[in-house]
Amino acid sequence: MGCLVISNTKSTLSSIKLVLRDAEEKQVIQESVKSWLQKLRDVAYEAEDVLDEFGYEVVRQKVKKINDELAEIKDEVGGLGLLSAAAISTERAPQPSISQDTHAFLNKSEQAIGRDKDVSKVIELLDVSRDDQVLSVFPIVGMGGLGKTTLAKLVVEEIKERKLSEEIIWVCVSQNFNKQRILGEMLQDLSGKNVGALSSLNPIVRQLQEGLQGKKFLLVLDDVWNEEPKEWESLKEELSIVCGSNGNVVMVTTRKRQTASIMETSPRA
Repeated sequence: MGCLVISNTKSTLSSIKLVLRDAEEKQVIQESVKSWLQKLRDVAYEAEDVLDEFGYEVVRQKVKKINDELAEIKDEVGGLGLLSAAAISTERAPQPSISQDTHAFLNKSEQAIGRDKDVSKVIELLDVSRDDQVLSVFPIVGMGGLGKTTLAKLVVEEIKERKLSEEIIWVCVSQNFNKQRILGEMLQDLSGKNVGALSSLNPIVRQLQEGLQGKKFLLVLDDVWNEEPKEWESLKEELSIVCGSNGNVVMVTTRKRQTASIMETSPRA
C-alpha cells in the first residue's frame, strides 16, 4: 500500500468525520439522510480499521529492527570491558505504570452544543439497565475525533449533578489493556493517593473493595481498543469482586465495534 494511497485515505477520512460531526450537531432526523450517514459511517469504520492495522504493522517492523540491533550490541559488548552483557536486555518488558492523569472531566472550554439529546439518551439507558444488575456495561462507539470522550464527560457531569452514583472513577485505557494497571488507576482515582508501590493485584482489589463497600459507582473506561474477550472477562471478574452493591455501571468509549460487542451488557450509544 503506497504512501500516497494512505495519505489520500487519511484525508478522505478526516473529511468524513467533519460531515458526521456536523450531522450529529444538527441532530438529523430525516430517515433517508440517516440511512446515508450510516452507510458513510460503516465505510469510515472500515477505513479507520485498515489504517490502524497498517500503522500497527509499521510500528511492529520498526520495533523488530530495533530489537535485532540491540541483540547484536548485546552480543558485542561483552568483549569491550564496559559492562556485563546481562545489563542490556531486549526481553525486559516495562512494568505497568500508574498514570497521573486519570481525571478527564469536562473543561469549561469544551462545547456541549447539540449533545443534550445524546446525554439524555445515555442517562435514560443507564437508569433503565443499572438497578437489576451488579455490573452493567454501556459502550459509546464512534470513530476517533467524533466526540465520544466529550459525550462521556457530559454524561459524567449530569450524573454528578443528579447524584446518580456515589463514586465516579475515570481511567484512560488506550491500547494498553492491562488489568493490574486499570485496577491500580481505579484505586488511585478513588483514593487520591499514589498506589505505584502496590506491586501485586490482591492488595489493589482489596483496597478497592474497602473503598467501594456499599456504594454504587460509575467507572468510565475511556478509549478502549482491546478486542480479546479473555482480557475483558478477566478484568470483569475482578470488577465484580469489588462491587459493593447492585447498580454499578461501566461506561466504555471505543472506536472499535468489536470491543463494544465484547463488553456491552446494555444498548450502545
